[in-house]
Amino acid sequence: TPTPSQTPESRSPQVLDTGLLSHHDEYGDVLENQVSAVGAGSTATIGLRYTLPVHDGQSKEFVQVTIYDEESSIDSQSAEDTHLSDEGSEVDSWERWFDFDTTDWELGKYTAEAIVRDEVTGKNSSVQEAEFEVVSPFEPDEIELTDVSQPPKIETGGRVTFSWTLRNRSERDSSIVSSISARYEGSQWYSVSDTLFQLNIPAGETRTFEGDPITFDRAGTYEYRFDDIGAIWEVTVSE
Repeated sequence: TPTPSQTPESRSPQVLDTGLLSHHDEYGDVLENQVSAVGAGSTATIGLRYTLPVHDGQSKEFVQVTIYDEESSIDSQSAEDTHLSDEGSEVDSWERWFDFDTTDWELGKYTAEAIVRDEVTGKNSSVQEAEFEVVSPFEPDEIELTDVSQPPKIETGGRVTFSWTLRNRSERDSSIVSSISARYEGSQWYSVSDTLFQLNIPAGETRTFEGDPITFDRAGTYEYRFDDIGAIWEVTVSE
């Protein structure tokens, strides 16, 4: 028979770690992908790893992250969920992340506060804080386009997917925040998207980004450009 200290009702949820992430793809990224800063206008991804007591094979959570500037709270996101756990588990560990749009944020220091509540018992975790900065996006001399992956032959009418590998040559964490332009056979540049391209890259590291499929209607030479960092690549399309 379990003692009172061993029963699920006597345990509380805990936030084990929280921080600003370059990106989150899988469990473990809250520890692996923490960075100190994000470029203004990009997405600030706040991740947290936490534990929840298991009740009859499941745990029910309420998770919240609130962002503060130096004066007051400026944004908050929350989520509720139910997790199924292995039979016999008493506590499970989970990760969650929230994406915050920094378009209207000023440059400077911010604090993310994370908290988790066990919805079965109503117990809250202690609040855990993580400090980070919003800084200016990368300048052209800080970013290098190292590779563009594309099919060896591109024909008109076919759907093509590109991926780009970019390297942060600087010693700071920040983000690419750029419009993308294109031109055909040396004509005038024109914008190819209503939204800005965003990519967070830690200091000295590289990131690969895969774009949406593109269909080319005409044969010829196309040039594409990340406008704010000056990187250009060429695409040749055949009949």
